[in-house]
Amino acid sequence: MHLHLPCPASCKDTESKKKHWKRNALRTCETGLEDQLTHLIFHHDLQKRTVKLEKSLKIPKRSQHDFGHVRLTKPLERTFTGVRIERPPTSRRNSEQGKLTFRGTKTIWLDPALHPSINPDTGEEEKVEGETSVEGMCLSSYRALGWKGYHSEGAVLKTLFAYLFYDVLFVYIPNVFQTEFQTCPLDLHTDAFYPSRMSEVNARLNELSNGDAEASLTRIWEQHHERKTCAVGLDWSYELSDLQEICRAFPPSALSTVMKVLAQEYGTRGGGVPDLFLWKVPDENEEAKTVGRGQVMFSEIKSENDRLSDTQRMWIDVLSAAGVTVELCHAVAGEVRVRDK
Repeated sequence: MHLHLPCPASCKDTESKKKHWKRNALRTCETGLEDQLTHLIFHHDLQKRTVKLEKSLKIPKRSQHDFGHVRLTKPLERTFTGVRIERPPTSRRNSEQGKLTFRGTKTIWLDPALHPSINPDTGEEEKVEGETSVEGMCLSSYRALGWKGYHSEGAVLKTLFAYLFYDVLFVYIPNVFQTEFQTCPLDLHTDAFYPSRMSEVNARLNELSNGDAEASLTRIWEQHHERKTCAVGLDWSYELSDLQEICRAFPPSALSTVMKVLAQEYGTRGGGVPDLFLWKVPDENEEAKTVGRGQVMFSEIKSENDRLSDTQRMWIDVLSAAGVTVELCHAVAGEVRVRDK
């Protein structure tokens, strides 16, 4: 509290000065929430601060703000049990702790899905177990539950952004394109990108909210897939059919919200997206109930002793506030096998 700053003459004591500055803080929060240039990722903190100030000032309940429609839900938790492979220790010993050290830090797991392989003795195809990462193990377990997905860590979202905002990325703005070989405007990774194209970005977000994502994606694919045009974040290895299914499964309002975060914070919020991007298309028997739409889910894989970073928490908050399911998936080793070499 800046109690040393000048206050109105009516503020006679310390308590009245505190109330005066709390009212100022409340007005600042309200102004920030109303400002179109306030980035979406800051809304949650402003809303929490607004509610806290209103309670402190004992504002009547009927006059308080109600942010119940964006109240965050905690991510669901799921546990997958698998077989972890321990690599043989190196001969080098830790001089301080006297313990054997292991090469690398990535753990190896057995993929629960069997893969086709040719038996060198018989020449016949047979199903064998394969080694994979912890994310691959969990992804296979999700697929066994009927989900489709990628271990992308944000690559799918950036590819969707490149498709859906291709025209906006390359709209003419003075001084942001200096050569014809640029894959993005020079201001994309700065705070200037969104304000400079606010009308174009908001118009595209409205189209996405109205369910136009699949049509926009298909149009850009038809125009550029033969040449594989280079654009920031665009990965041409993703199948068009998968991306179209994702557009149909992604709730339009949620997709618009996620794309707005990237438009406002592309340079600083590219990381922290949950490890797995999952979607599910409706079965034929369920199609009438879901009106042709499926489900989208994100999953953050956590091994033992892992903790969420600030950027990961930010994305979980954004996705949860948009109504997208987020799971914290714990990988547990039900069995540990030591690999010979």
